[in-house]
Amino acid sequence: MTVTTSDRHADTQRAEAAAPRPLLEVEALQTFFTTRHGVVKAVDGMSFALAPGETLAIVGESGCGKSITALSLMRLVPAISSASTRRRCEACAARTSP
Repeated sequence: MTVTTSDRHADTQRAEAAAPRPLLEVEALQTFFTTRHGVVKAVDGMSFALAPGETLAIVGESGCGKSITALSLMRLVPAISSASTRRRCEACAARTSP
């Protein structure tokens, strides 16, 4: 069987159309803390997408930013920090829509 480029393109388009939209999509999450010793980059550039029915595990060694990532997404970081991200949450939009 020979697969042509147009066949691959059509297969890719079908796969993309069938894939569910992400429930949560995070791009370039950054959370910085300003201390008397300077700026601490707790999370710098984390991106991920979570589709309906998927489970996401964030793992790493102690102090690598797992908890701050979760707190940043929930907007619960302390006031001394600055968090910046482009975040889209389909479930959140559905709950707030009339």
